[in-house]
Amino acid sequence: MFEFKKKIIIVGLVLILGLMLVGCSKELTEIKEKQNMGRLKVTISNSNANNLKVQSISDMITIDKYEITVSKGNLNKTQEVDANTNEVVFNDLEVGDWTVEIIAVDTEGYNAYGGSHTSTVMADTITTANVELYLLDGNLNTSVTIPAGLNVVAGQVKLISNISEEDNIIKNLTIKGSTGTANFTEVKAKKWDIEVSLFDDNDTVVASGRNQIDILPSRDNNASITIETSTGGLDITINVNLSPSDPTGLNAELQNGEIVLNWDENLESNISGYMVYRSNNLDGVKEVINDNLVIENTYTDSNVEIGNTYYYWLIAYDSNGYSSDFSNVATIDMPLVEMVTVLAGTTSADNGDLTLDYDIEMGKYEVTNKEYVEFLNSAGVSPDGSYENQEVIDMDSDYCQISYDGSNFYVKYWTDSSGTAIDISDYPVVEVTWYGAVAYCNWLSEQEGLTPAYNLSEWELINTDKSTLEGYRLPTENEWEYTARGGVNGEATTYAGSNNIDEVAWYRGNSDIEGSSNFSIGMGTLSIGQKKANELNIYDMSGNVWEMTDSIDSLDSRRIFVRGGGSTNYSSRCEVTYSDTFYKSNSGYPQGFRITRTKI
Repeated sequence: MFEFKKKIIIVGLVLILGLMLVGCSKELTEIKEKQNMGRLKVTISNSNANNLKVQSISDMITIDKYEITVSKGNLNKTQEVDANTNEVVFNDLEVGDWTVEIIAVDTEGYNAYGGSHTSTVMADTITTANVELYLLDGNLNTSVTIPAGLNVVAGQVKLISNISEEDNIIKNLTIKGSTGTANFTEVKAKKWDIEVSLFDDNDTVVASGRNQIDILPSRDNNASITIETSTGGLDITINVNLSPSDPTGLNAELQNGEIVLNWDENLESNISGYMVYRSNNLDGVKEVINDNLVIENTYTDSNVEIGNTYYYWLIAYDSNGYSSDFSNVATIDMPLVEMVTVLAGTTSADNGDLTLDYDIEMGKYEVTNKEYVEFLNSAGVSPDGSYENQEVIDMDSDYCQISYDGSNFYVKYWTDSSGTAIDISDYPVVEVTWYGAVAYCNWLSEQEGLTPAYNLSEWELINTDKSTLEGYRLPTENEWEYTARGGVNGEATTYAGSNNIDEVAWYRGNSDIEGSSNFSIGMGTLSIGQKKANELNIYDMSGNVWEMTDSIDSLDSRRIFVRGGGSTNYSSRCEVTYSDTFYKSNSGYPQGFRITRTKI
């Protein structure tokens, strides 16, 4: 029995030893296999760098990325890197010969360059493979327009290499009517001379000419060739057009605070779209402002600021990646005050049945303290607030939000109940007389190169036909109410933009809040544009400040009509139908204004 147990123990030990040897053998095999692996460092170089004929093509191409593949039999690995990378390492490669293939993809998505190299990977070693890239071939499709009056029955197109005559290629024209076509495939991407010869039925050359053409890689290069014949019809000029036509008719128009660009439609079939360029200086740097190609022939630039001048250009791109030259320049001066276009028409019967016979632009906001201070300092208004023998602002009023420091006018800082200063530069200007509003309109017109609407020596409009006035002015009562009601598409609301006054207006019922410009008496004006706009995207036409108009009281020419109500008034005064009169020389609180101009 003892001998039997002993034999069992011996057999068990043998099995354990065997398993240990097998495990060691496996580990040794894995180590051995690891030792038989190597690394391959791939470096990228451009073989076209010193070839001027090819370099001209390279300058037209922007590389986006490299696709690098290494392969050995059925084994392969791929890495994709950006265009700034010129070195890539592949790890854990079997020992042996590996083929490296690189494709350079351009920003248009075409394979621009290619190259390959075979290197021997050695164990525990970094092998370097330097792969030279060459421009890939492209195709050329030519279309030749044959001049009228020539007896042409045959023709040929010849591509002439500037590097080697062996590269020259000749294709016969296929002629149908007045057009001949010849297509070339797998043509070296470079600059070629292109020669066209036309033959009559005696196989005599009746016209020939020569020009240059660029072939870009991995795409169909389309050449439309027109022939201009001189007297006698023997000497011809070949015009090769690969690029799309330059955009034409670019113009810029201000619409509701945005700049809308429009241009002529390009009828070429392979136009992909346009890039829009902008600058603040005619001779300055042109910057692209759209992320993607614009497909239509219009573009809206919303990223603009009032008071600036903008210059715009276009470049057209076709499906082959070719681009045009710059279009004509379109220039636009942004106004110093943001305006909204109000189209002519008639409001609905239940919305006043008001008619406006001409388009106007209405101030999006009431004129602010900051804007009025610019006028006071620029126009040379006297420190006491007088100008052209009239008081334009009551500088002595406790409610005036503008002061004078001995050299310049400036906007005061209001103080809340805790003593914290409040910036009121974007609050509507108050304590302004009708004369002050008119003087501001003329000054603003002059700043923007417009003919002023008023004669300040007489303090009246230069023309009673307001549809012909170019400069800024105060709105008439009709213009004001038509706009406050939302124009032709306005809804019949009690206040400008709503039946709920709290949505659209600062008035006696809600202006008693911290931060109002006259909080000490429980109510006051507040910053423009905080409430909901009306249907035309115009703010505060109900409440905040009374807005002076250019409509004179027929019973007393010293008085003008005011509309909209103010922050100290009850809601009834803020209704779009309510009208009151103030003296032209009045500068009460809260009295301000909004500007308009005829859209000519």
